[in-house]
Amino acid sequence: LLGAGEEKDMPSSSLRQRKTSKKVPSEAANLSSPVTTKTTHASPSDTSPQPPQQDDDKSWRTVLWKHPLTWVLLLVGLPYLGWTMYRILVLQYPLLANQRPPVNISDPRQVLILGSMSSGTSGTATLLNKYLEIGHEDADTTWKFVRDGTVSWFHGIRYWKQTSIQSLCHVQYGIYRQNALGDNYGFGPTLFGPPQYPCPWWQQSPSIPQSCYIQACQTALKGELSCGLDGNKCETPFQTTLLQTREPWKIVASLVAKYCWNDHERKIDYPQLPKMLHWLLVALQITPAPTTTSNLPPNGVDLMVQYVDTYYSHMLQANLPKYKVEDLPKDERQAACYLMQRAGLDQIETTVYPPNHNLFQRLCQDESKDDKGGSKSVVTTTTTTTNVINKGRVSLEMLLQHASEDSIQRMKRLYEQLDYEYPQEATTHQPP
Repeated sequence: LLGAGEEKDMPSSSLRQRKTSKKVPSEAANLSSPVTTKTTHASPSDTSPQPPQQDDDKSWRTVLWKHPLTWVLLLVGLPYLGWTMYRILVLQYPLLANQRPPVNISDPRQVLILGSMSSGTSGTATLLNKYLEIGHEDADTTWKFVRDGTVSWFHGIRYWKQTSIQSLCHVQYGIYRQNALGDNYGFGPTLFGPPQYPCPWWQQSPSIPQSCYIQACQTALKGELSCGLDGNKCETPFQTTLLQTREPWKIVASLVAKYCWNDHERKIDYPQLPKMLHWLLVALQITPAPTTTSNLPPNGVDLMVQYVDTYYSHMLQANLPKYKVEDLPKDERQAACYLMQRAGLDQIETTVYPPNHNLFQRLCQDESKDDKGGSKSVVTTTTTTTNVINKGRVSLEMLLQHASEDSIQRMKRLYEQLDYEYPQEATTHQPP
């Protein structure tokens, strides 16, 4: 062994070689050691690849939760699925939930309220639907809560004279193709009940074939067209049928404001009239078909006058009990009680679903019973409610400037038939 002094006196190269030889046995021992050594984490300088499985799982979960379709499924898809299952359970298999028995297309319902477009039928349906199951232009009891009745203008087809079912169904299919999610003018596929499509369900989405759609429409119309005339029986019976009326010129003003009004130029504009609505009135034989040689749009005011006059003429021939929408009480509960009483819910004998009679008693007993316990009328005359369609855009003066002499004479006759006082302004107006 070298002493400390000897090591100090050795050359530097020999000293480095001596220190290196001391480390070799240690490294050799490590290489010859068994494989039972513990695996240690790599140092920051270690660039050897590591398995990324755990990180990948976290990244996929992050992407999944941040994806917008995931939130659409959670916020829209799941509630819709729950609502669909609820409707199936309550409407189609209610006995499983101890609910009201199912109402099929041939089962009786409480009330059908008829009235032309823009006569206030939408508001009437909304009012009654707060207390009963009432649909607006809808009678599909398998998927909708409309088991007590319907408020509709097109259900008046049961008091209509014979017309072409094929033409009506082609128009309905045209409306469906153009306005699948828009205004169908009250002539939708579920108007009379669930559509009976003859094609398989996988062909009904996203677009129903024309032949399939028209066959279902024809099947529905055959059970409704003219079924209320000459003692015929309709496929869907109603305990009570009422006719709702409104001042005729105000109906025409609302229809013109909705379908023939140019909001940009603030005037009545005939080209604004939807073509499918025009063809629907042609199919109902309210107005003649346009000629191929004429490119001029129809006079929108005269067309709406023809529609309102023809519609109520058919309904009046059926001698239906009627009421004026202007006479409905302003108070919501009183108005609902009046309509429920007219529908027959004040008597258990004329109530289709007995719990609705109990509902009427709880809701309306203060207004429907006199001092002796007998039934009395709950109607109180009120002023006309605010027009939510016209909003003052189309005035009577505007209508008179566009109306023909024939239209004015039609309206005078209709005012008398519906027990309205003809407006003085229209009496003194000189036709164009």
